[in-house]
Amino acid sequence: MRSLEDGYEDDPITDNLLEVIEKALEFARNEDGNSAIAILSAITEACADEWDDISDYGGDSFPIVESLNDAWTEVILSTELSSPEAVDLGVMLADWQDALDGDLTMSIAALQQGWTDPNLQRALQGRDYADSAGLEAPFGEDLALIRLQILDRQERHTEYLNLARAAGLMLPYLTRLAQLGQVEEAMSAAAIA
Repeated sequence: MRSLEDGYEDDPITDNLLEVIEKALEFARNEDGNSAIAILSAITEACADEWDDISDYGGDSFPIVESLNDAWTEVILSTELSSPEAVDLGVMLADWQDALDGDLTMSIAALQQGWTDPNLQRALQGRDYADSAGLEAPFGEDLALIRLQILDRQERHTEYLNLARAAGLMLPYLTRLAQLGQVEEAMSAAAIA
């Protein structure tokens, strides 16, 4: 706020917050989702509480909310939450979305679907992937890519391939086939695509 009050034109907020958000993601990627949730909660709560003041000086919440949405999605899908924890987090995400006047719908959808959504399960098993699993949503491809990152970290190769194919993400699909030494299958799939 002091930088903005003193008339600095550079954004003193976004870069610093994005670094902290990335550190929170490192916790989730190292199987410490609870620490990641604590960090993201503190960041998101502070942004929601203070954003009106910052926006008075021309602060733009879009890049921060976009990064928070991506981060929350990955953390939610990387962490086992109890039912009460999921309900509480869902309420907080909805409140923060309103306060930030931003879009956290992908993280809210990830919380609602988790990994147990029946349509998602069919896709992971190599069967069809119905609309209600989220692919047709405006964030469908982004959500699928985050799921692929998590499946990759967990070395769940078959499910990775099934989801990539079902989501129509041909580049990750073909790349993974080649990495797994299934070059002929990758060539055949590339010819069809």
